[in-house]
Amino acid sequence: MTRKPRKTMAALIIPILGLLLASCAPLTYQVQVNGYCQPGAAALAPPPASFCVLDHPEAKDPLLEKALKEKLEKLLGIKGYVLTTFVQADYYLVFSYGQGPGREVSVPVPVYGPWQYGGPWRPYWFGPFPEYYYLPGVQTVYDRWLLINVLDGPRYRGTGEFQRLWQGQARSTGTSGDLRMTLNYMLVILFQDFGRSTGPPRLVDITQDDFRAMELGY
Repeated sequence: MTRKPRKTMAALIIPILGLLLASCAPLTYQVQVNGYCQPGAAALAPPPASFCVLDHPEAKDPLLEKALKEKLEKLLGIKGYVLTTFVQADYYLVFSYGQGPGREVSVPVPVYGPWQYGGPWRPYWFGPFPEYYYLPGVQTVYDRWLLINVLDGPRYRGTGEFQRLWQGQARSTGTSGDLRMTLNYMLVILFQDFGRSTGPPRLVDITQDDFRAMELGY
């Protein structure tokens, strides 16, 4: 009776373990993000410049509006900016956000068959593994977006002119309909390049267990 070399078994086990571990990996959000400075406008002053975050008194969801304002203030504080009143702020930060209605998209869904042992046509001779194939399925996905504008505070107070100095945009599409939580991931990505021009929109991946998003709370 011949034995299969241990190296052969290891070569078979390692890829399978990799697939099993990948299936346990945390969910990843993909965010399209970009930021740009207003042409000809002065660059944002570095910390400890002061900010006042302006919310919308007549927001459709006052609790979500309040929560998002607090998260923005927290992120500004982490950056080193000072939070102050409307009449003293160097800059105003205004924001808007939203989520579209769920829409159905076609996705391949794995369908698992009965457990089968390896044979001459299968490399997995040492144990049972499920056979599977793919069928078309349907998932509901949501389009989410977040827009942040930084305005010149003294200019607005003096002339009433709405001068935008920087704008950051984030968009994401996924199966989660919980806008309150998905906003955290868009906020974290936007604040990575807060106040800077980033060029064309780019895609950034962020995992569900990212500690920066978790620290913002729910």
